[in-house]
Amino acid sequence: MYRFMNKKILGRSLLHAFLAVVYVFLIGMLMRNGEKIFGNDSKLLGTMSFLLLFVISATVMGFLVLGKPILMYLENKKKEALWMFFGTLGWLVVFLILVVVGNIIF
Repeated sequence: MYRFMNKKILGRSLLHAFLAVVYVFLIGMLMRNGEKIFGNDSKLLGTMSFLLLFVISATVMGFLVLGKPILMYLENKKKEALWMFFGTLGWLVVFLILVVVGNIIF
């Protein structure tokens, strides 16, 4: 494939992208039932819950997409870190395409 992309990085980037998709699915299910959980009116606690969920989601996704590449970069494995980052991003694009196509078909 590519000179610097080895199977370990490819597999790890696939795993991280898959975990990100699973997390997005779970948060989507939570938000789909948001009125039942958080209520329909705009109370302060409902707004705070949503914003906290947003911050937690940004942190989790940042960890899944950027965590390992940053560690690799700091270990002076710069090319591998970039391949890991772009590999994860590429897998996320593949999953997005599958979801969009699946949504169109079904």
